[in-house]
Amino acid sequence: MNKQIFFFILILLPSLIFSKKVINSGHQYPVKFIEYSQDEDLFFSVSEDGTLVIKKSDEEKISKRLFLTSNTITQIALSPKNNHLAIVETDSSSHFYVSVWDWKNERKLYSINMKEFPMSIGFSGNGSYIYITSISSQPVKIFNSTTGASTTFLNGNINFIDFIYIGSSEKTAFLYSSSGLLDIRELNNSNLLKSIRTEKNLLNMSITPDKRFLVGQKDSTIYIIGRNDGIVYSKKVIPELKHFIMNNSTGEILCFIDNKYRKTISTYSIIGGEFFDTQSNEIVVKNDIEVFAASDQNIILSDSKGHLQKYNSWNNTYTTFLENKLINIEDISIVDDMALILTNEQLFIFKSPFFSDSIKNSKRLATYTLEKMPSPLINPIGSKIVNNNLLLWNDSIVYLNLTTNEIIFKENFTSEIIDVKVENEKMLILDKNGMVKIINLETGEIIFSFKSLGFTSVAFYKENEILGGTDKSNGGSLMILDTKTRETIPLKNNLDVVFAIIPSNTQYKLYLSGLKKINGINQSYFTELNLLNKSERILLNNNTEILESSYTIDESNMIFTNLGTKSILSIDSSNKRIKPFEQTTNQTKIIKYNNGGIYTINENSSLSIWNPSSGKKIIDFYLFNDDEWVAVSDNSINAFGSEKSEQYISTN
Repeated sequence: MNKQIFFFILILLPSLIFSKKVINSGHQYPVKFIEYSQDEDLFFSVSEDGTLVIKKSDEEKISKRLFLTSNTITQIALSPKNNHLAIVETDSSSHFYVSVWDWKNERKLYSINMKEFPMSIGFSGNGSYIYITSISSQPVKIFNSTTGASTTFLNGNINFIDFIYIGSSEKTAFLYSSSGLLDIRELNNSNLLKSIRTEKNLLNMSITPDKRFLVGQKDSTIYIIGRNDGIVYSKKVIPELKHFIMNNSTGEILCFIDNKYRKTISTYSIIGGEFFDTQSNEIVVKNDIEVFAASDQNIILSDSKGHLQKYNSWNNTYTTFLENKLINIEDISIVDDMALILTNEQLFIFKSPFFSDSIKNSKRLATYTLEKMPSPLINPIGSKIVNNNLLLWNDSIVYLNLTTNEIIFKENFTSEIIDVKVENEKMLILDKNGMVKIINLETGEIIFSFKSLGFTSVAFYKENEILGGTDKSNGGSLMILDTKTRETIPLKNNLDVVFAIIPSNTQYKLYLSGLKKINGINQSYFTELNLLNKSERILLNNNTEILESSYTIDESNMIFTNLGTKSILSIDSSNKRIKPFEQTTNQTKIIKYNNGGIYTINENSSLSIWNPSSGKKIIDFYLFNDDEWVAVSDNSINAFGSEKSEQYISTN
């Protein structure tokens, strides 16, 4: 099948060198949170993929772009007096953490491991403390915001708390419970100064900028109650009210109203505990709104695609505030001087002597050509070079001739493919439903198929035999499958579950990744299995349960993995020496080795290239939707790219 190739950038401007560099693009995924800092005049937006973007309201380019975590973020809080940003994050194993970042210096300060889900977080008025509430025997926990050290403050409180306000004196805490109880306590010793009965079941609580009133929502009604006396000073029914925010710059509340036919934001002032209607400033919302935040004159709104719009309340106009220009990189494969970069719909062919240069001098990227073609497979999840041709797969696998751009063959599966191995012109494939197929690469003929019982990974073993990783409840965590008799027998190893089988460059050795239960707790292991004497060595152990990790091996059997780290570990199997690579904010997801370079596809869909000897990153590589690209050095001091790439570089 002939594919049309689109040629574009052929010459690099050799000295597009700029000084600390930030990629100037919006969010790649929907935005979940927006906060505004009045002191800094900065908007902070956090998207589903864990990316934080910081931008001034009146500047074209962003100030900072930082990857926080691949975990799910459920809350954020911005300190009023220092450079601290707190997030609540949770992983797939129901572990909860409150992580605090110094956003100005782009550095995580600490993480607090929580046994219970944090219901709310926030900072004290002067930023010295961070509070966390939960449904537990200690409903409120107070920590030093700089060090993360626990304090005994408010330990005497036994009531579940829905909202906390700790003023700038940091001596008194106001604690509201949905039962309608408003307690005023001394912060350091929990001494109860006053207990007041007020309105029950208020949600989305905030405090007015003058600190005199608390504002909360019950259904479609907003209540104003006195901070010191709990009196309901005013309440207002707002039909079809979804939620509201407090504009701390103006003292107004902004109410998002959705009646299915018309979406608006209405503004109300609060003066002396009373509502004042400013309906003349009603804003018509054009897109599906996710979240919003406001300064004295601007409202920033996010839509379902992650774009941010700015509404200027002085001239009543909408403009684009942040727009994503990045392309999500899904995978990469290298052959000679050619990098094949997979995106959801396009296959980019980047040729440069950098890729064939074992030293990996980034200056060699100055010589390059870049082409693109429609991907023969939409939304690919993996790729591999075989015989200078390209295998790529999702719930189908395609074998593409890179010389003619013709598809040699395509095989469909009933579910997503999770493992692909190639050996002696044969391809071994496993999908999520347990379907195993062996395909002749020259003819595309299926020479074996088998529906396995819970296989999680596969590998070639001996003639007419393959291996399948599984759970030991299936008779063994590593099974030998005879492709003639279709019988399975266990191959002894020490793991309870085998997630991945990684062939080594030594014929009689295999590497296994999986779980073993120790004292009732699943721990993660990476082991070496000697197939001659059936001995097994532990190369790496992590005392937590890690369900997904990536591995690659170089010519000397040096192993590179992200098991238990957000960066990379190298493992020398000859002496079990483990060397951590430098830490990175672009958390690694897929790791590949080729000709003296480690390539990682990161959780934020960028590409990084590493030096395997030093463990240091060479560049972060970004691709944009107008086919421009940028490479940023490890220290973020230098950047270079294609002809018009300067528009995508900010300096901070």
